Amino acid sequence: MPTRTFATVAIARDTARAWVHPRRAAELCAGHFPGDPFLPAAALVGIMAELGAILVGSPGRAPAVVERALFHRPVRPHEQLEVIGERAEMHTVATELRVGSERRVQALLRFDGCP
Repeated sequence: MPTRTFATVAIARDTARAWVHPRRAAELCAGHFPGDPFLPAAALVGIMAELGAILVGSPGRAPAVVERALFHRPVRPHEQLEVIGERAEMHTVATELRVGSERRVQALLRFDGCP
């Protein structure tokens, strides 16, 4: 199930994995620190929220609350970005963004009123 943001999305039970289109990553950081580009925190949480919404069955829906977001290292647009989401509770999704085996960002997102 490719989307504008994700090249592929795979869902198995309560877990979803997706890989971000490199072109989309470049678009999201346009104008942010020319010469040393990286994706802004809001864009990273937005990517993880997009996958979380797909996982809870409400594609396109924004989370009601970002319970927590941890940014471990900058994310560069040329890196291969993998997003993983796991349903933690009925409407809560624990997400992380990885580059290879390295976790760069984590977020806990709550979606209210989803199917």
